[in-house]
Amino acid sequence: MASNSINEYIFKLLVLFGIVHITLGSTACDVCVCQPTADAPFLTSCSNPNLTTVPDNIINTTKIFIANDGSIRNITAMDFAGLTLLEQLELNNNKISTIEDDSFKDLISLTTLKVASNALNQLSIASLNGLPNLTHLEINDNMITTVPDHVCSKLTSLQSLSAQDNEITTIGSQVLMGCDSLNHIDLSNNGITTIDEDAFKGLDSLATLDITGNKLTAFYSAWFVNKSSSINFKLDNNATWYCNVQMKDEYAKINRTHPSLLSCSNANGFCPLCDNFGGVRLTEIIITERTVTVSTTTVKGETEDPSATTACNNMTATCPGSGFKNRPDIFLLLVAMLMIILHR
Repeated sequence: MASNSINEYIFKLLVLFGIVHITLGSTACDVCVCQPTADAPFLTSCSNPNLTTVPDNIINTTKIFIANDGSIRNITAMDFAGLTLLEQLELNNNKISTIEDDSFKDLISLTTLKVASNALNQLSIASLNGLPNLTHLEINDNMITTVPDHVCSKLTSLQSLSAQDNEITTIGSQVLMGCDSLNHIDLSNNGITTIDEDAFKGLDSLATLDITGNKLTAFYSAWFVNKSSSINFKLDNNATWYCNVQMKDEYAKINRTHPSLLSCSNANGFCPLCDNFGGVRLTEIIITERTVTVSTTTVKGETEDPSATTACNNMTATCPGSGFKNRPDIFLLLVAMLMIILHR
């Protein structure tokens, strides 16, 4: 009898010091809020600043799991094992720096994954295994430097990608290849200097593309023409978009695709993509079935690209209210006529 008491006392000490863990009968609902019941929760909410790991034994009836505003550092391959009914997973504002491969492999019903405001510097393609029904991915406000190529080989249903406020510098031609369902992309406020001409090729459902606040100096009409019937293309707060040869070529492509639809929207009446006398910052392009509206802001006091004058002088498009700035041929003709009259 005394021996049994001693053994029980030793066992309790081992449990107390964490050498032995008792998991039988304990669930995540012991440390989280589970609704409507702890036995069969629909929602499991574990938002706790002291939470450093994903709680063990999340009940498999959970459809929404929330663990925002905590101190979780890593996501392991076992954290969400067996949660085949989970539809929404939120892990925002933690300290997550690592997501192991296959961490979401059992989440076949997941449609929304939010891991914003963490410390991620990369997102491996293998960490996205097992997400055939994911439609919304939010990885914004991290330190991610690259988005893996062929991301939609794992995310075949993806409709919305929010990757703003990271440290991405380049978007290559293979990153979004096959993202046929993607209609919203936010890449704003990164450090992007280059986006491949074919980066958005095949994204025929694209309705919103936001690349504001980057370091781009060139754009391609292929990014936004021949997409959905309506697209909002935001590109304010980049480097100056000079009227150079590349800009002229892209302007011509837009005219071929949407003839006579480009409209002037800036107060000074400059042609939407060019201004002979300085730089122009494109701010927004909105394309509908009937119109193409290009919004610009002029940049005073900046040195024009050396190729700008030649490129703009060769452009044929004019805008109401622009005078002769974009028609040097008429301007020179009038000057010549005036000189002839004065010499008579």
